[in-house]
Amino acid sequence: MTSSEPLDQSISAADTTFDAALIRIAVVVLLGTVMTIVDSTIVNVAIPTLGRELHATLATIQWASTSYVLALAAIIPVTRWVIDRIGAKSAYLISLVLFIGGSVCCGRAWSATSLIGFRALQGIGGGMLVPVGQTILTRVAGPQRMGTVMSLVAAPSMIGIVIGPVIGGLVLVTLGWRWIFYVNVPIGLVGIALALAFVPRDEERGRAPFDVVGFFLLPPGLVLLMFGFTEFGNIGHLSTSVLVGLIGGPTLIGAFVWRSLHVHDPMLNLRLFANRRFATANIAGLLFVAASGSGPLVTTLYYQVGRGYSPLGSGLYQCAWAFGAAIALPIAGRIIDRSGPRKIAIVGMFIYVASNVPWLFLTPTTSMSLLTVTLFVRGIGSGFVVTPLMAAGYAALTRSQMPTATTLSNIAQRFGQAAGVAFIAVVVQRAIVSGLPRRFSTLSRIPVAGAARRIVLAPLAHVFVIASWASMVLIAVSLVGALLLPRTPAAVDSDARLEPNVSSGVASVDVADL
Repeated sequence: MTSSEPLDQSISAADTTFDAALIRIAVVVLLGTVMTIVDSTIVNVAIPTLGRELHATLATIQWASTSYVLALAAIIPVTRWVIDRIGAKSAYLISLVLFIGGSVCCGRAWSATSLIGFRALQGIGGGMLVPVGQTILTRVAGPQRMGTVMSLVAAPSMIGIVIGPVIGGLVLVTLGWRWIFYVNVPIGLVGIALALAFVPRDEERGRAPFDVVGFFLLPPGLVLLMFGFTEFGNIGHLSTSVLVGLIGGPTLIGAFVWRSLHVHDPMLNLRLFANRRFATANIAGLLFVAASGSGPLVTTLYYQVGRGYSPLGSGLYQCAWAFGAAIALPIAGRIIDRSGPRKIAIVGMFIYVASNVPWLFLTPTTSMSLLTVTLFVRGIGSGFVVTPLMAAGYAALTRSQMPTATTLSNIAQRFGQAAGVAFIAVVVQRAIVSGLPRRFSTLSRIPVAGAARRIVLAPLAHVFVIASWASMVLIAVSLVGALLLPRTPAAVDSDARLEPNVSSGVASVDVADL
């Protein structure tokens, strides 16, 4: 089979079930994905502890998270070129080694500065793990099994965001902060052993030269834009640093886009967005990730600030979200493979919206049992949305387009989440400033006990009502994208409709039924 041959020719239409080889490969990929997602959320919970242990201010130690995210943004665009040059299996193994090495270094950090630098090294490995793993899975699965396999890819992202704080709280209490990094080592070593044993060595290689100009345009542009979003969320206003990121980032990215459409071998083939299905799925996915990715921020702040729970208690309550997602993801995958992605995505969004309704009427005494049920339902809704969005984007692509597709999708998801978190963080901060007495105008000043605590309970509840309405706005926008998803399953969509255009690397597709 040539690299330009459509994926659906490699797997018969009847072959829509998992075989043993695919299951083994899925386990390998999931290990790497779980590590990166859980590690990120664990560190977020540990930020106050890291600040105390390393004698750093909150503004400084926050960079332990920011440097990781910025490194992710910088390395993701290079992933496609790395896969083409050394193969997906080798790229995955190198990513695991970098992530494990970065984890060990983080555990041995002696200062805030050293930790920030080592987290960047971790981010380089983690940034490649997810798109490379997705490339391996999508190449093996084929379009007929895309819904099911995407449910596996989505599971760690959904569940890891929620269980990370629980694991982080337990590790911090029992083993100490260095072990939030050391726990990655045994998991990573198992991942390396399994990858060596089960992931086939792909023979496909690209021969495109490294795009030096593109490398100095896109990764710095993505880093600046991510930095601008992050800073805007942290400080809540348009400072010089925020403006540098939000203006400089798009400028460099715009230059990269223009150049990529006028050169033969760009770092990323943006003409892939000419495929309407791929473009629609990624736009809808970016918008939904912006909404759902900011959800844990609202719930975490509500439980810890609004209700006074510890990080561990907050994480335990939010496990309901993980349970709901775990139930919904495999169901969604099977439905997509049979019936197409659009209906299940729209149903999932309405379920997500319904779960958010009680949060629009929060009071200081809102039942915690009710909120736990809403998070469980929210997990179901999220599971019904994320899988079809991912599956719809990949199902109509050729095998050779998968590395570029997974890279572009991961960039969209990372920035969707960054933008959503920044937006909600600003909404929360503005609501605190306008709704609470001046002496409690920042999170660090909000009292946790005593008479002063009783003064702020009602205004705090209203803060999170406002944040919940803001999340509803993001969900409403993402629903527009879901309405444009294809009606039919991948096996039908890809049947003789997608023919590779060798000259441009773009698939021409009949989009009349969108």
